[in-house]
Amino acid sequence: MHKKVKDKRPVSKIETIFETEHRLRGEAILISKTFVHTKPIKFLLK
Repeated sequence: MHKKVKDKRPVSKIETIFETEHRLRGEAILISKTFVHTKPIKFLLK
């Protein structure tokens, strides 16, 4: 089902803010595509 994936932190400080934003946006899109709701939608909207 879901795999526990440790957050990939930038090892060096060379990564720019734009690269970080692009990487996080890609991860968020991947998570949103694979996310399975386990609770009713009414509960999530509160």
